[in-house]
Amino acid sequence: MLLAANSPAKGLSRRACGQGSHLAGHASSTSPGLASIAAALAALSSSACNDDRPATTATDVATTPGVTGVTAVETAASEPGPTTTDGGLDTDGATSMPAAPTVGGCIPDCPEGQYCSGGACQPGCDDDGDCTAPSTCDLADHTCKGCTADAGCAPGSVCQDGACVAGCSDTQACTGGLACCGEACVDPLADPDHCGGCDPCPLPFHAAATCSMGQCGLGACDDGWQDCDGDPANGCEKPGSCQCTPNAVEDCYGGPPNTAGVGACKPGQRTCNPEGTGFGPCEGEVLPALADVCDNALDDDCDGEVDENPDADGDGWTVCGGDCCDELGPDCSNPDLVNPGAFEVMGNAVDDDCDGGADNVLPACDDGLASDANDPWPTPRRWTCASSRPRRRRSPSARGA
Repeated sequence: MLLAANSPAKGLSRRACGQGSHLAGHASSTSPGLASIAAALAALSSSACNDDRPATTATDVATTPGVTGVTAVETAASEPGPTTTDGGLDTDGATSMPAAPTVGGCIPDCPEGQYCSGGACQPGCDDDGDCTAPSTCDLADHTCKGCTADAGCAPGSVCQDGACVAGCSDTQACTGGLACCGEACVDPLADPDHCGGCDPCPLPFHAAATCSMGQCGLGACDDGWQDCDGDPANGCEKPGSCQCTPNAVEDCYGGPPNTAGVGACKPGQRTCNPEGTGFGPCEGEVLPALADVCDNALDDDCDGEVDENPDADGDGWTVCGGDCCDELGPDCSNPDLVNPGAFEVMGNAVDDDCDGGADNVLPACDDGLASDANDPWPTPRRWTCASSRPRRRRSPSARGA
């Protein structure tokens, strides 16, 4: 009779269990010589069908009294034994246990780390239990991998090439308040490439973009460029350096430096334009006058003297005395010939007598008479009292001397 050595209990079918009990009872009733073997078969059948532990081997039952020659599968196979038939036990031929069915899977079940394929166990995983966490079993090729789908990864990561990497998808959300843009988790409050959403900030003129609280702003200027007006809309608009700070106000003075704050002179103020490219006009400044204004108690020319009354040309007429040409200048080429006591010379375009008008028409000397130069004559003639040649009159001070 053929006995299986070291066969796992879960490998026997219900049919095999039933056949073992049947053979044991039949052998004990028909052949006293097989009674001991029948008892061993009964023990094997009971152990295999009711216990998860490995069944007792043929070697184990060889110690039963009356059983001899059963020590291994190979030894038992060489001895003739009874054959079970529908009519009873046939002792003329060799006998073996019924084969376990293999239809629909592997019998016995494949051990851990193997899976059933084509009725045979192959190396590989059959479920997640065959893998070490956090790896899972990819049933497509029965290999353990870090992940097989996004759901196997933590939030804020997705499955790529069997590994969980940072990212997101429609079903895999980001964490920490980040937003999913283009399968990446981004910060819409501080990322200039995804500021306030998934769109980037427009790049300012000659500058970098920034993002603060979801609002785009102006970053650092490119080398050699300046943001002079502080307007993010036009970026860093000026090459070189800024002329001034937009809308800044400072003192200004266009007169000689030593006259600022002297007499009537004082500085003004100017304001930098909104673009920072330059200052506006100097407003409120008082510059030195060409000459002092007489009798106003002010130092109009800012030279430290009040109400000056010079006679620079020495003609006896002072500036405050009415001399309109006291020293050489653009409108005064002959100071000693021009004063209030001089005669007006016609046609020289000069106010010789300082009366405020050049080339005044002199009145006729007989104006006021009953008969004057305006009366008709056979040969009209007009007399004047003026000499054609200007002469210098003495100043009042000279006449009083």
